[in-house]
Amino acid sequence: MSRGSRILITLSLVLAACAGDSVGPDTGSGPAGGSGASLPGPSDPEIVSFSQAMNAHRESAGCGVLAWHDPTGDVAQAHSEDMLQRD
Repeated sequence: MSRGSRILITLSLVLAACAGDSVGPDTGSGPAGGSGASLPGPSDPEIVSFSQAMNAHRESAGCGVLAWHDPTGDVAQAHSEDMLQRD
């Protein structure tokens, strides 16, 4: 996984955790939640896998799962690209 992808994933999940309406019970759909693909979300298999692993860990710790938030992902992607250009 590239440095940019790790930054994107981390920033997206952290910002989603900070947005009260982006954290909630697992609905079982979408890339972060598991089985379905009807909700918007990342298409990169590494990001999907990381999101699923993060949510499994959060659930085992008694925390709510994180949901993907496209606008936050867009900001994180732009930030990651900017960081890579400055690196």
